Amino acid sequence: MYSTDIVKENAYLSASRSGLESNEIATLQRSLPSRFNLRHLKKNESLKLVLQKKAGKSRVVAYKFTSGSFNYTAYRISDKKFYNLSDTSGKGSLDYPLPATARLSSPFNPARLNPVSGKVSPHNGIDYSMPMNTKIVSVIDGKITRTEYNSTMGYFVEVTGKAGVKTRYLHLNKILVTKGAKV
Repeated sequence: MYSTDIVKENAYLSASRSGLESNEIATLQRSLPSRFNLRHLKKNESLKLVLQKKAGKSRVVAYKFTSGSFNYTAYRISDKKFYNLSDTSGKGSLDYPLPATARLSSPFNPARLNPVSGKVSPHNGIDYSMPMNTKIVSVIDGKITRTEYNSTMGYFVEVTGKAGVKTRYLHLNKILVTKGAKV
């Protein structure tokens, strides 16, 4: 089950009210630029959390921190790290070179309605629509672990990096790499 929580004061106090342990917020704090303090949110700052609740425990799977006009959105890909797709600090970023023609076609959304079935079906990824024949560059260093065709994903490539983090590139018109290659 997923839920959302909006924090406008002290994130550590709000965490306990939401069933989160303080180490969850500490992990989140470490993923933010150091100039922001979740213990003392300013008047123009807010924190929106997407929580996953399982067996009585809650954990943050995504968050959006806003400070004035600055927005910082991060997603948890593994149990330990949050990744901000536009971060250049090296603290957990997925550097992705997007062409100017890229369009966000489906954001991360744990409560997404499936466009085909109409049922709630989590979308645990971020999809970008690109023109045909756009060169795809992996956002992580790793090894190509899958290159195949699937009836729902079309031609796709999966790259596995450090700590088992996986990225997939779906709906390709052709595959130009081989399983086992390093990227």
